[in-house]
Amino acid sequence: MKLETLRFKLTRLILLPLALCAMMAAGLALFGWLLVFGSDVVPLDEKIVEFWLPMGLGAFLAFGVVGRWIASLDLSEKQNIPFLYGVVAWALMAAPSIFALSYVNATSGDLVRIIDISQAAARTARYYTGVPVCLDRRDAVAHTIVRPTDSHDTNLVFDLYVAAPLCASNTHASSVWLGFKYRDTVPNRESDAAKKAEYRVFVMRSQAAFNAMDSTKYRYFERVRWGDDHRAYAKAVAKSRQDASSIVFLEPHRDAFVRHGGDYFGWIFKSFAIAGAIWSALVLFAPLKPPSERGRREENWLKDLLIPSRTFYGLPILLDLNIGIYIAMVLAGLGLVSFEPDDLIAWGGDYGPALHGLGFLRLVSSQFVHAGLMHLAANMYGLIFAALFLLPVAQNGRLILSYLICGLGGSIASVIVHPVTVSVGASGAIFGLWGVVLALLGLRDPRLEGATALILLNAGLFVVLNLGFGAITPGIDNAAHLGGLATGLVVGATFRMLDNDKGRQAGTETPTGIP
Repeated sequence: MKLETLRFKLTRLILLPLALCAMMAAGLALFGWLLVFGSDVVPLDEKIVEFWLPMGLGAFLAFGVVGRWIASLDLSEKQNIPFLYGVVAWALMAAPSIFALSYVNATSGDLVRIIDISQAAARTARYYTGVPVCLDRRDAVAHTIVRPTDSHDTNLVFDLYVAAPLCASNTHASSVWLGFKYRDTVPNRESDAAKKAEYRVFVMRSQAAFNAMDSTKYRYFERVRWGDDHRAYAKAVAKSRQDASSIVFLEPHRDAFVRHGGDYFGWIFKSFAIAGAIWSALVLFAPLKPPSERGRREENWLKDLLIPSRTFYGLPILLDLNIGIYIAMVLAGLGLVSFEPDDLIAWGGDYGPALHGLGFLRLVSSQFVHAGLMHLAANMYGLIFAALFLLPVAQNGRLILSYLICGLGGSIASVIVHPVTVSVGASGAIFGLWGVVLALLGLRDPRLEGATALILLNAGLFVVLNLGFGAITPGIDNAAHLGGLATGLVVGATFRMLDNDKGRQAGTETPTGIP
């Protein structure tokens, strides 16, 4: 390797990304310590700050900033090698910051000694210790959440949140509540009757544990930060028709107060060293473009997918609506990884008892509401690939119309088969788009010539696997999937007939090949 080439790689492609990574980790750690974990000045969900903030900022820096430096390398576009380099750069940017924020979260906040635990309402510390508390058990309220543990609904988790106020004799008693969380997990493959029986046993066991609890034995109390637990306790209090916005929730602990930040601190440097070594090796062994071509980027696929243009707006609009509604739900404080059923109904989920009057709009609105992050990610993957295969046939207005019609078919099928189940997501519409593709392929549409094997491979991955999981796994709405797929087959056949008629009337043949 020439000395000039080595110097360029070391200074521009290795040291700059490593410095950017270090500055990002230090900056986010300082942000978390000053404004979030140490002071609550910025009320953000812990999951957002610890994981999704560094992931999002890391993706922006990796593909937006480092991506321009990657363009100096002579990489094969056919095998998508530049994208793989971007993924490694993303890991380099995000990993040290995630561990740095986790360390700051674990070590922030002092243990404050107070005379009366109700004084926590007037202080902003994170941990408190003091005299034993007096708990008003009679006015305790509860909120239950039942949700699957993963995207395949293998197990079902019962979470029972109990919020109890302090005795009225305490100053600020109405502003400080204690929170208790109980959890149990059962296999989701059990019958509905068995799961209901397990749920009743869980509630009775949790009630017994709460009643037997000795509130004088707790050694310190932790303020519940913004996040899923805080929302659950607030919903419990709302059932007693009280305003939970000004209530401080404290979770009691019996063990001694110990900080657990050592592991995170070591992994800040380990992750930096591992990701940095992999990145440096990839850069050193990659060929370099001539000086005149370095730094030039011919395309920005992410911009094309998300920003509508005059010639290509169908897919960007659909992606923006789905992603935008998810972001709005997160900003509204409903969660991040998953949302509760009552929140999904409030945001337009498909739900039989609510389908009256304007409620029938839920058959459409539910196509843009998702149950959580992984649900959204899986559906957007299927939407992108189905829409790209439909480019020669349904690119803009046709694509949006197909999405809405197929989604409507899926929503109607879902509410017929599951009238009292909340159904959300774009999967019915996406299955419909794949149905359009398969119908055109079956009718030998010349515009899809040359892509048969690729279409069948992706259709198998998305359609067959999802239907298979839905058939053997409770909680997956195969009715919406099949309803959307059947509607899509009809829509695809209709497009084929209409385009054939137009071709005959114009005296021309239907164009072939995917542009």
